[in-house]
Parts: sequence; C-alpha cells; structure tokens
Amino acid sequence: MGAIKASRGVLFLLALGFGCSKEAESTTPKCIPGSTSACLCVDGKSGVQTCNTDGTYTACVCGVADTGVGSEVAVDTGTDDTSVVSDGGADSATDTGPSDSTTPGDADDAGSPGVGSCGTAGDGRSNCGASGTESCCTSLLVTGVTSASFSRSYDGLSTGYTDSKWKAQISSFRLDKYEVTVGRFRQYVAAVIAGWKPTAGSGKHTHLNGGLGLAGPASGYEPGWDPAFTTTENFPTTKDVWDKNLVTETGMTDPSYRPTWTSLPGANEKKPINQVNWFDAYAFCIWDGGFLPSEAEWNYAAAGGVDQRVYPWAAAYPPGSTTISGSNCAYSVSAGGAGTKNVGSYPLGDGKWGHADLAGNVAEWTIDFFKATYNETTCTDCAFTYAPGEYFRMIRGGAFNGDPPDILVSKRGNTSAARRAEWSGFRCARKP
Repeated sequence: MGAIKASRGVLFLLALGFGCSKEAESTTPKCIPGSTSACLCVDGKSGVQTCNTDGTYTACVCGVADTGVGSEVAVDTGTDDTSVVSDGGADSATDTGPSDSTTPGDADDAGSPGVGSCGTAGDGRSNCGASGTESCCTSLLVTGVTSASFSRSYDGLSTGYTDSKWKAQISSFRLDKYEVTVGRFRQYVAAVIAGWKPTAGSGKHTHLNGGLGLAGPASGYEPGWDPAFTTTENFPTTKDVWDKNLVTETGMTDPSYRPTWTSLPGANEKKPINQVNWFDAYAFCIWDGGFLPSEAEWNYAAAGGVDQRVYPWAAAYPPGSTTISGSNCAYSVSAGGAGTKNVGSYPLGDGKWGHADLAGNVAEWTIDFFKATYNETTCTDCAFTYAPGEYFRMIRGGAFNGDPPDILVSKRGNTSAARRAEWSGFRCARKP
C-alpha cells in the first residue's frame, strides 16, 4: 500500500497497486460508438439516435420516455438550438410531465439540461443490479436528520474515529445507487465533444437555504460552477484527448494501472469510470441533472445516518460492528490485483438506504475543499466550499486496492482536484 502526501502534511491513504492525412469527406454522419444524439421525428418532435460501432447512427427513435411516474418526454422548447435535446443552454430540455424525482437526469428533478446519461437504454445505462435490468441511474432517497445529531467521521470503535463532537444536521437528499459507470460517462464525453459546458453557478444544492445551496465558511454559500474551471484541459473537444486523459494516471508511468475506460464500448461498460478528476465529476453531475454530494452528505449516507456505522453494511453503534469479508465490497482481499468490479457486484455490502459500493471499488469525489479538521463543531447542510489558494478536494470511501482501514466510512481522504487515478471515481446526488 502506498500513500499520497497532501500539501498540508495530511496523508491521503488509499491503497495503490496506488503527420496525419485528412480523410475524404463523407455524407455518412460520423459519431462516437455508444453515444446518443438528438434527431428530428416526422411529427416535428425530438427523438434519440444511437451511434453504431461503425460510426453511423441508428434510425431515429421517437417518443422516448423516461421511466418515472409521469412517463414524460424531455423536449427542447427553446429557440437557439432546438435540434439538440441536451445542449444545456437557456433553451435546454423542458420536462413537461409531473415531477418524478426518482428519475435522474430529467428536467423536473434538478433543472436538468436534457435526458441525462440514462436517457436511452444501453450497456452500463439500463442493465445494472443483480437482475441486470435496473437503471444504472437509479437514485435513492437518503432520509435526513432534523437536529445536529449526526457526528461526522465518527464510528465510536475505530482508532482515530471516536471523537463525536463534529456534529451536523443533514437535510434529506437523493444519492445515486451506483457509482457512475463507463457506459454513462461515455454519453457525457459525447456531449462535451458536441460543445456542452456548464453554466456559471450551476451544480448547487438549490433545494437548500432558499436556493443559495450548502452553507459554507464565513457565512458564505455554495458558489456553484466557476467559469475558471471551463478550460480546454477539462473539456477536450476531441475523442483522442479524452481517450488519453481517461487511460493515463496523473504523474504515473507504471503500465500496470487499470483504467476502466475503453475507446470503444466493450466489457467495462458496467464498471465505475475511473481516472476522472474532480472537474470531470462535478461537470458530469451538472450535465446529468444533479450535483456532487458534500463530504458530510456522503459520510451520512455511508454511515447509515445516526447509526454511525463502521462500514456501510455494519450494525449501528452501539454496539457497532467491524466485520468485513470478501462478500461485502471490492477491496484488497476480494478484488486484489484484478481492479474494479461491475457496480453493484456486492449486494451484501449495500448501505442502509440501499446504495452499492460506498466502500471500496473506487473512492468518490465530494464537493468540499480539503481541510484537516472540520470548519465548525456544529453545522447544518454545510460544506467547505471556499478556500483561497487550496487545490485539494475531499474524496471518500476507499478503493478496490484498499485495506480495511482505508475503506472505513469515517476515513477522510484528499488529493489534487486535477489528479486522475485508477482508484478515483464518483456518484451524483440530487434534490429530494
């Protein structure tokens, strides 16, 4: 097991194994295999077409509905680019059905631009779970607590995590059941190549504090997406650059690393996307109609709220339980050198509200900046969202190559926001 040293002397412990010719023009549309695009139906409404492995699109599928209560169809009602269902602009897809917040990525859930990463069926999008038929975008309600009775990074049993003074009140929210898969992220890459970018201030927890979002330090609030993040490095416009970014670990030359991304759809579509940096994770969640969870929200969901669990599947404290086996999650014993597993491969390790892989598989980005100790002893819906000069972000949950101490619910990790690693991934949160 190796260690990554943070700039403030805090160790982020996670186990680590840690000239061209121009083609002749063609009238056939070229696309990224596995991606989807809007198309125009005979009735004038928008449909969806999927890219084949040969770079050509399927026929336009019209009347594409989501699986929510309203069975509604996302339609673009704007004027600047009515041919694009998920362009993310001022005219972005308007969901005309009743609210059905169980379906991520549609506009009634979080002001979503477009149909989201599971808008069409496909490998790593519609075939997750033990049955292989569950939406990979399933989002589950995490019931909050109305008083500051949850202790952050505390389980009462593990060495270093027996100080219960860092209290927090957490409002209810939804958290995706699964880590974001390769199949889902492939849709996002296609959208970015097509020109999508987040708008300034997007990605906030708008259901909190009258739309201001999470409470930050010094009486501030969550700022949302900063246009300074919108760089060519974070939003490549060619697939070749994305392929390079998603298979190359930052600062590493070891050929044994295990990226899950493949240039073309393949056997990894249901594995969690790894090698993503914090900017990728944040932008994806915005595009998909949600936001990155705060460190406190993530900790609360993994700990089973006031159960204060040692591991997501463990008994509540007291008495608590430190039992872990190869049947609970992908970690050093169960995964070994084999790398990540398909999301949801360890149902015996699911958390209190049904979430999979909150321990192991890949460590998960949160919205917070790094801070060695929490900013406030007691807080409500808080996050460390403002830190001039700080570039590290908090990451939680441990990874497939972590030992039991690395995947404790209470374990805090941090690394550079720009870092790409085989052990880093994420999942999105959404309004309740």
